[in-house]
Amino acid sequence: MDLASAEAARRGDDSVDTVDVLVGMLREGKKSIAGNVLSFHCSVPVDVDLVLAGRQAVCDVPDVTLADLVSQSLLEVRWLNHNYVGTEHLLLAVCALVRSRGARLLTALGNRPVQVCSHVLDILGHFELDRWVADHPDAAQSR
Repeated sequence: MDLASAEAARRGDDSVDTVDVLVGMLREGKKSIAGNVLSFHCSVPVDVDLVLAGRQAVCDVPDVTLADLVSQSLLEVRWLNHNYVGTEHLLLAVCALVRSRGARLLTALGNRPVQVCSHVLDILGHFELDRWVADHPDAAQSR
């Protein structure tokens, strides 16, 4: 989240949006699960420059609040029975919130949010995409 805040500040805004969160995950690089998934496992590999270039396509779309993103991240933590919040939970949250700017940008770049989630779950050893989709009805629409 520090890297997302830094990205928001770089663009002259003090409110973090879900695109800033994607940039933060990517700036963490392959050392984070989310950075690894976005950079190496997506149908269309995503990098910081691609996200920054695509930001304009979603800038007029209403975004979820940071509180909504954090709340969804905590739901992902519980769903996975984890005891920490990591980039993987934030990425699952962005994708579960299919109307978020971040999810819309991933879609515009050629990566369906549910497929991104599939890669996260696979890396975590939770091969239960159908159950995840069933528990996330909004995300099911992006299948």
